[in-house]
Amino acid sequence: RLRRRRRLLVFAVSLVLSLLLLECVARFGIPRVLAPGLGAEPKRLAAFRTQMWSGRNPRYAPRAYMGYTLQNDVGDTNSLGFRDGAPRQVPPRPDGRRLFLIGDSMTEGMGVPFEQTFAGRIGAALAPRGMEVLNGGVMSYAGSVYYRKTRYVIEDMGVAVDAVAVFIDISDVEDEARCYRLGDDDVVRNLCTPRKSTSRAIRAYLKDNSVYYRLYRFLKDAYGEWTRRRSMGPIGAVTRLNRGRWTLDDDLFERIGGPGLERNAAHLDKLAAFLAARRIPLTVAVYP
Repeated sequence: RLRRRRRLLVFAVSLVLSLLLLECVARFGIPRVLAPGLGAEPKRLAAFRTQMWSGRNPRYAPRAYMGYTLQNDVGDTNSLGFRDGAPRQVPPRPDGRRLFLIGDSMTEGMGVPFEQTFAGRIGAALAPRGMEVLNGGVMSYAGSVYYRKTRYVIEDMGVAVDAVAVFIDISDVEDEARCYRLGDDDVVRNLCTPRKSTSRAIRAYLKDNSVYYRLYRFLKDAYGEWTRRRSMGPIGAVTRLNRGRWTLDDDLFERIGGPGLERNAAHLDKLAAFLAARRIPLTVAVYP
């Protein structure tokens, strides 16, 4: 029995050492996607996806990040913490004119190289005309965040902009109804932020630092999406989610659609009034 335990121990240690060795080999073999940021330290758009936001403590500054091509959602950030085509210092006032974009993951361009996002394409098209484009979009933003972040960028950070375009999405309604609350203290609180736990912290660390765990998550997510589309079809996989189904389901509209539309409209009205007082034109783009 003692000899058997020793064999199991040797096997376990050998397995761990083999996985560590393969992890090191994979790090050199798989192309590494690093967002260089400003200086030598790798940076990524920290996402302002924390429990609360206030102008006094901006939560969207760049943070250290390491990723691999298995999940290509990493991009360069500028000095404001916004996703950008290259790491650069953004001056408070541009040499020409400046357009500020704000929206959710579609505006952020998750999973797409910055040059292929519509923010990147707009920037490339307007650059010859002397117009700089800043992309302030981040996944799961909604009306209250559009208002509060835009106001902070202009009012507190002192970033001059000549025009603002906000891209509103069907998912904004659910996010605003369920998650975001703009309090009297001018802080947007995210009620849907998961509670921090040791297991969640370990998974987050492995996702950022282990090739094999990232591969496991990639395959798991791909399989889940495949089974969902297989059971519901490509259209049903989208329309049967609450994020879009509130437009079709009376009960969901009562619980999500109505309150979410009302809150989004109120925050966009605040944004429009804030910009109008500064004579900054606002464009609202709507996509499904």
